[in-house]
Amino acid sequence: MRTRLFPEQARNRLFHAAPIALTSPGGYIGRLRVSRDESAEVIEFEVDVAPATSTLLLHWRAFAVAPIGLVVFALHQFGRAKRRASTATEE
Repeated sequence: MRTRLFPEQARNRLFHAAPIALTSPGGYIGRLRVSRDESAEVIEFEVDVAPATSTLLLHWRAFAVAPIGLVVFALHQFGRAKRRASTATEE
């Protein structure tokens, strides 16, 4: 994969940036060639890409609140109805 770096894509005007899509997890080796006038250097680096996490797994706490609340409410109502029935039969 080859790409060019542009200063327009960087947030800091002193840097250059380019988007790179790494679609599969694993280790990648990158080579960055920097040149100015007639001199050039190559920098090699390694990047470890982790597998993407599911949106549901990231926000499971938020999604769990509603079902837990419904279960607690149902148990409360069941216990309350049971108490009402027992007090009605005692009278």
